[in-house]
Amino acid sequence: MLTFYVFCLTALVNSVSVAVEAILAQFGLSRTVVQKTLSGDSRVNPSLGRLVLQCLCPALRNLLSDGFKPHQSDLIAGRRPNSPWGLVQASTKPGILHLDLAYKTITFIKYL
Repeated sequence: MLTFYVFCLTALVNSVSVAVEAILAQFGLSRTVVQKTLSGDSRVNPSLGRLVLQCLCPALRNLLSDGFKPHQSDLIAGRRPNSPWGLVQASTKPGILHLDLAYKTITFIKYL
């Protein structure tokens, strides 16, 4: 049973690793700093945006949500649903608005 769980965790981490390698390969084709900067722009290089949205984001979500209980008990709010984004927010320092701003920006963009 434990070896199966370790195997599943390894598969989750490997899926993130494969996505990161594919993204880094996009930048490896560029020779100059200007080319690398342009290849990071999803308007110039839409395949990079697709890699992030279709490969990296789902892999990170699967990794972060592994083992989540569906709800969390709270004295004030009662039962709250757990989510990977809640884990990210809880693990950052209070008062940092960069993640909140990034989240709000990303949710308004339909497709990068």
